[in-house]
Amino acid sequence: MKKIHKKMLVQLLFGFLIGRVVLLERNPAGAAFFAGALAQGGGVVPLLFSVGLGMLSALPVEAVLRYGVGMLGIVVAKNLMERQGMKWSIWQSSGLMAATLAVLSVTQYTILPYQWKDILFTILEPVLVVALARVFLEGQQYLFHFRRGRQISQEQLLSLVLMGMLALYGIPEVMIRDISLTVLVMLLLVPFAGYQYGIGVGAVAGAAGGIILSLMGQDEGFVGSLCLLGMITALFRDKGKMWSLSAYLLGAFGIGISLNRDMLDLGMIKMLVIDSLILAAVPDKMLRRIRIPLYGEQGSGENPEGLQMKNKLEGFSDSFRQLARVLQKQSEEKTGVNRRDVRLLMKEMAEQVCDKCSHREYCMGQVAVNRPEVVSHLMEMQEQGMLRIDQMPAEFVEECIHPDWFLMEANQGLRMARTVMSFQNQLAQNRRVLAGQMEQVGDLFRELAGDAGQTAKVPEEMENVIKRELAGMRVKVEDLIIYRDKRDRLEIRMKAHTGKGRLVTARETAGVLSDLFGRSFMPSRESHNVIPKKETEMVFVEDTPYLAVTGVGRRMKEGEEVSGDNFSCLSLPNGELLLALSDGMGSGKGAFGESQVVIELLEQMTEAGFSKISALKLINSLYMPEAVQTSFATADVVVLDLYQGSCQFMKNGAAATWIRRGKGVERIEGQALPVGVYQEAEPYFEKTEIYSGDYVIMMTDGIVDAFAGREEELERLLQEQRIVNPQELAEYIVDEAVAQSGGKVNDDMSVVVAAVWERTRENSYVPSYKNRQLRLS
Repeated sequence: MKKIHKKMLVQLLFGFLIGRVVLLERNPAGAAFFAGALAQGGGVVPLLFSVGLGMLSALPVEAVLRYGVGMLGIVVAKNLMERQGMKWSIWQSSGLMAATLAVLSVTQYTILPYQWKDILFTILEPVLVVALARVFLEGQQYLFHFRRGRQISQEQLLSLVLMGMLALYGIPEVMIRDISLTVLVMLLLVPFAGYQYGIGVGAVAGAAGGIILSLMGQDEGFVGSLCLLGMITALFRDKGKMWSLSAYLLGAFGIGISLNRDMLDLGMIKMLVIDSLILAAVPDKMLRRIRIPLYGEQGSGENPEGLQMKNKLEGFSDSFRQLARVLQKQSEEKTGVNRRDVRLLMKEMAEQVCDKCSHREYCMGQVAVNRPEVVSHLMEMQEQGMLRIDQMPAEFVEECIHPDWFLMEANQGLRMARTVMSFQNQLAQNRRVLAGQMEQVGDLFRELAGDAGQTAKVPEEMENVIKRELAGMRVKVEDLIIYRDKRDRLEIRMKAHTGKGRLVTARETAGVLSDLFGRSFMPSRESHNVIPKKETEMVFVEDTPYLAVTGVGRRMKEGEEVSGDNFSCLSLPNGELLLALSDGMGSGKGAFGESQVVIELLEQMTEAGFSKISALKLINSLYMPEAVQTSFATADVVVLDLYQGSCQFMKNGAAATWIRRGKGVERIEGQALPVGVYQEAEPYFEKTEIYSGDYVIMMTDGIVDAFAGREEELERLLQEQRIVNPQELAEYIVDEAVAQSGGKVNDDMSVVVAAVWERTRENSYVPSYKNRQLRLS
């Protein structure tokens, strides 16, 4: 046997810990890890021993034998194929492992009794083995070929994050007072991943950590909660570590108040604070040293892993959605004690009570209560609350000498059955919530994969032209990268600095790029206004053909300190303008908190790149654990695509939105439940074109109710009023609504107006076309 080196020891340690991971009463993770390692290479016998030992410490012996046969089977198959000169790939390794486990399970169920869930697990296990083996292979390849300074792809990084979370789950839990060291380290990985690598990795780390916590017995809401925490931490990473950690703690507190009360558990608060202090104590220099550089971060201009990353995100999406379907099938609720429950209860009472009765040998009452027609009658009677002596069969009443004793025990058994049913239904409800969150996370991953753009290789001739033109302004450029999204919108990144004695603004540079490409460019919000003498990264984005100006008018309900309405007018980097309006249930601080949660989560998720429809669905899913009791909020979302000239409307229980176009108005309304009312509520969706001179007018029901019974007056008001300024128009509508209510404000009133115009030479970087225009192939 070859000498086991350090890298193999790491592989064996991961193999043992992942071998201890029990998912769905099985260990597909351990089987997938072995299949991936076998495709990667390494010591087969030591790896087989480590994974098998881990399984033996967590699973029954018969289950370990099944996995052992599967692992030995693919080892033999690999040796036979290599002797024939055939190549051994991950698909052969994982596929053969999955097929072997499926055949062994089917064979087992033909001999031994089984339940319906065993069939579902048998179908799902091969899928997980194939998917996880492909994921694990990326991380194993990096570990096995690790060398200092080697870059890592996002695909490999996500694989290592998942392997690390599963390995932590495999470590026996160690408690110090009310703090679990395993959970402490798991929670530490969430802000660490978000701060070091950004929103995508932070979200994956949070989702993986939440799933592991759910498997450890914690509330299912941690899946979405930790996913949001990883994203929140990443959103402030550019501002520094202390900003990120502050956002991490404040985000946890906010999620605990509004979405998941378990986040405010004393032990959880201690662990979050300890993790923050640990990261705060680690110097930034050390964090940069231990950070593994990602491909493309050193100005390579190419992204060779982009397609693989997209495929992997789609794989993650499929896995989450498959798990959601399995959990959904397990979440059926019982509506009452059924016929089988009553029959078993009567049989048990006959055995427990009648066995102790001296009259048992001569009594026919015990036989009477087990007859099918009697069981059907008793099942109807027990729905009234309890069984009475006059409801029992006459033969039982005549024969039994202890009827009161029998009925007391039977009613106690019925109460116990109802209690068990209540717990089962609560568990089923929690499974539905977790299934909904997993399905939404899967949809988000698929959208991230679909939105992935391309980092174009800049042709040498084009790069020379750009550098020459900017050099004429004494701007020196290095590491030029051009990014093109799926709508063919360009983004130019460069490292630039100016020479001595020259001050160049970002606006001037954008004008040169606009001339060269024949497209209007503008400096991004993250860039400096002036190009400094010290080399810095500058980003220029393609300007939108349309410009939107917004205005807001508001009145709070009389007698309240704050308005229950919240709104947002958010410009997104992809050229979209997000308009959102939310009305919390009731008024005052309670309603304000409900609508604020919807708006803030919607802003964070759309800025992270998720679609608005999926964001609303996930917000509704996260809102449900608390919202099923008392609270809900409307969600009215309008997305103006200022690049393509389109407008999307999404509504959850919101009032109508109006488009004023020329001398006419168009009404957009849809029937959909507010956020938090129903777990599977679908938002209403409609899409239309938008033109220069159009006004989009959103309002809460406080405005609509003021015109109740006189809706035609509201329509005429919007149609005939010719105010151009959006702010003035919004305030005018609110004033008219107050006047219609007799000068009283009976409910919170909010109006958001957006006016759309085509950009002109005065408000855009219009190219002069004096130079030869550059085009990307």
